[in-house]
Amino acid sequence: MAVATFLVAATVHADEIDDFVFAQTAYANGEYEAAAQRLRALVSGATALQNPPLLAASRRYYAAALMFLHRREEAANQLEQLLRDNPDAQLDATYFAAETVQLFDQVRLRMGPELVRIREANRVARDTAQRRRDADRARMIDMLSRESVIVRTPRWPMFVPFGVGQFVNSDPGWGAFFMLGSILSGAATGTTYALGLTLFPRRCNSVGICENFPAALEPAYRALEAVNVTSLALLLATGVAGIVHANVSYRAERVEFRRRPAPQELLQRLNLTLLPWSLPQPGAPAPSWGLALGGRF
Repeated sequence: MAVATFLVAATVHADEIDDFVFAQTAYANGEYEAAAQRLRALVSGATALQNPPLLAASRRYYAAALMFLHRREEAANQLEQLLRDNPDAQLDATYFAAETVQLFDQVRLRMGPELVRIREANRVARDTAQRRRDADRARMIDMLSRESVIVRTPRWPMFVPFGVGQFVNSDPGWGAFFMLGSILSGAATGTTYALGLTLFPRRCNSVGICENFPAALEPAYRALEAVNVTSLALLLATGVAGIVHANVSYRAERVEFRRRPAPQELLQRLNLTLLPWSLPQPGAPAPSWGLALGGRF
């Protein structure tokens, strides 16, 4: 029987290749017992192969050797494991006996529903891994697209009220607080003052003698006056507090991150450093390749 030589896409340790070749040679020479012993060590236990394509090839030959030794149930177990590792695995009738191929077809038919679930799980795992790789690459490009800049802050804006000092300090939260407080208290002060002039006018003659409004309106006038004084006090207090806060939190220098075009040379180098992705993907018919970002800086 012709012997298939399997090409391995990923780098395999030389010892693993040698072990597989020895077992494959024994199988080709009709030494099925010796081949089965060697192949059993390659597919199970501590000595099992770590390379998925080579492991799959070993399972195929192990199952074929077991069939020649009339150990059909053990051969079926190996074919089941082969399909669980890769639901789309095939057994080429060119290289294996018809009885082995027939058993493989029977096992695959029996495992149909299970293989559908495995394919779906593998698809979800691949999609998740791809999204993770895309996110990692986006983060890397984002890092390369930012630069840190030292910004020097002048001191004089710290003495301007209405939240100006806070905004200059890159503290928009407190800046908005003091600005809003100043606007509200200032609006209340102006509004109450305008209402006082409108609702409680004092008529004065040409010699400066003024006529007060009726005494019945005195309580309302006093209440409006109290609101006006209180809002004016709040306006002053907010302004002073904003100035004090701005000076206490003042930083002469601060670091800011700004956008910049990502260096094309680095991006090209990152695109060239494609490495085998280490996440296991049992359903892939061949070693899957992913993106591992790297570069020399």
